Amino acid sequence: MVLTMNKTNLKAIQFLDSINMGFDLGSFEILRDNCVSEMEKSLAGKSASLEMIPTWITADLPVPEDTPCIAVDAGGTNLRIGIVEFKHDKAPRIVTICRMPIPGSVSEVTAADFFETIARPLAPLIKDCGRIGFVFSYSAESLPSHDARAISLAKGICVQGIEGLLLGEQLICALDRIGTNKTKSPHITVLNDTTASLLVTNRYSGERPILPAAFILGTGLNIAYSEASQIINTEIGGADFFPRGECDERIDGASNNPTEHQLEKMISGAYIGPLVTDAVRSAASGRLFSKAANPLLANLPDIASSEINDWISGKLHQSRYATIMQSMTKEDHDFLRTIAVSLINRGALYCAAAMSAALHLENRAIPGARTAVISCNGSTYMKLHGFKNMFEAYLAKWVTEKQGIKINYMYEDEGPMIGAAIAGLTT
Repeated sequence: MVLTMNKTNLKAIQFLDSINMGFDLGSFEILRDNCVSEMEKSLAGKSASLEMIPTWITADLPVPEDTPCIAVDAGGTNLRIGIVEFKHDKAPRIVTICRMPIPGSVSEVTAADFFETIARPLAPLIKDCGRIGFVFSYSAESLPSHDARAISLAKGICVQGIEGLLLGEQLICALDRIGTNKTKSPHITVLNDTTASLLVTNRYSGERPILPAAFILGTGLNIAYSEASQIINTEIGGADFFPRGECDERIDGASNNPTEHQLEKMISGAYIGPLVTDAVRSAASGRLFSKAANPLLANLPDIASSEINDWISGKLHQSRYATIMQSMTKEDHDFLRTIAVSLINRGALYCAAAMSAALHLENRAIPGARTAVISCNGSTYMKLHGFKNMFEAYLAKWVTEKQGIKINYMYEDEGPMIGAAIAGLTT
């Protein structure tokens, strides 16, 4: 969303600049180059804020048709299990077998309980499907065997003793304990949601070669791209080199993992609501709203990220904020809206610079490719006011116009399930 500059909007922009929460559109290339440098350091094995995890999965292998694959999507707080089958020139056929809260999201469970809960609905399927793609959307180390070692769980998931375990191996052990009708253990490929999203570009039917990439913005933030014939999971949310302001530092300090996931805390669905709240409180404490609104906004209850769009559009009069909203003048609304939109635009700029860096590295390896195909997913990406449009506009300017690389976007709601099946069938 491009803001029309008037006195109130300018006042809000000046306030954000005064607490280092503004941004400079002219800094895009500097941000991108800093990101490229950090990515290269990590790829070279040097200390860096980005993990740049090799996945040992190739992006463009042919996908077998008419061969069913079990897909397991363990992401966020939900678990989904289904069967996916690919048909020539047709959308993949997906049959959902079950959907449930992920084990450990309601109360703490043991690692054995975690894997057995997943294994139970899988067991009857094994006799017809010998391959499983297992999307595990938490921190894990990918291995050449296509298994992955759990590092940690986040997002409120509590599984006692899962750290350090091999996920695919443990799922097979759980299936053995439950019992299946198959004498041979299934082949399991473990991957994260961003890698799964990138694999959706395998279905792109346009000109090739392409620069395949994935961008996920939901509760968290991540980017994946292809380098040296394998997908790299950048863990871009951990980037610590983007300019931060006073509100960023307060949000980071109040989190359960200070100094970590700094870029993620600037824009992801878990943090954009608290970030806007903090900026509004700061402005109200400085008496920048009207006399009636200042004391109320200085003690503003935390705005949920899902409520940001309603704050921007002014549709909260029937909510828990009704008293506050009724005290605000039109200028107050404009001021608050400008704060929220500016922080979203800043996040879009930073994310676009990071994506541009990934495409830059990819293009060096595939110099003849003039088309990037980016698989985009995540509720925050699709729903947060103005983010999608600004992110894509920044890439259009700095990647398409400046570098001559055409960008095609793929928006696939079933990305994790499709990507899981592609991985299960091609590794």
